[in-house]
Amino acid sequence: MWDGLGAAIRWAAIFSIVACGHAPPPPPPHAPATTVADPVRWFSERGATPSDFDGTDCHQIAVGPPHEPALLCTHVRSGGTEQPPGAWIDTRRIASVVRAGKIASVLDVGVGLQGDDSGLPRLILQLDFAADGTSATLLDRNVVAPSDPTKGPQVAPDEGCDSDPEDVLLRRLCAGRGTFRWSGGRYVRAP
Repeated sequence: MWDGLGAAIRWAAIFSIVACGHAPPPPPPHAPATTVADPVRWFSERGATPSDFDGTDCHQIAVGPPHEPALLCTHVRSGGTEQPPGAWIDTRRIASVVRAGKIASVLDVGVGLQGDDSGLPRLILQLDFAADGTSATLLDRNVVAPSDPTKGPQVAPDEGCDSDPEDVLLRRLCAGRGTFRWSGGRYVRAP
């Protein structure tokens, strides 16, 4: 008898919380990013199969007002057509979603440039997403390798976007700085 009465009391308590509107609030639409250890599996679970995915350091985020699940990953590319070829490493952050069984990039920005020979960063940009997912901002951190590893990256005034106006790769990366707003299902550069 007490088991039935206990269940009835629990049911009444749940009913009163739901009916009276005292239920806990829903989680925020843009929860913190979560690490994704297997990005190929992440895409597969959503009905898409990447052919040659090379992303690392992947995190699931929510993008745009629809709070669409996206995978934000780092992609590294070495070399290029500039002289000397292979003397630089370009790092990009790409946010991708799955739509109709296909992977679609909703944001693709350069965030780093470093010498392939030295391994030292020439430039590192910081990508920040607004809490509501409606915009993303790419900022110049003007950071180079730390002189003291215990202190982390240090600012070097002779590096960054203003360090070499003749460097085509550096100018191209720095031109990408700014704010990107959600429009038409992707992030576009704000004027």
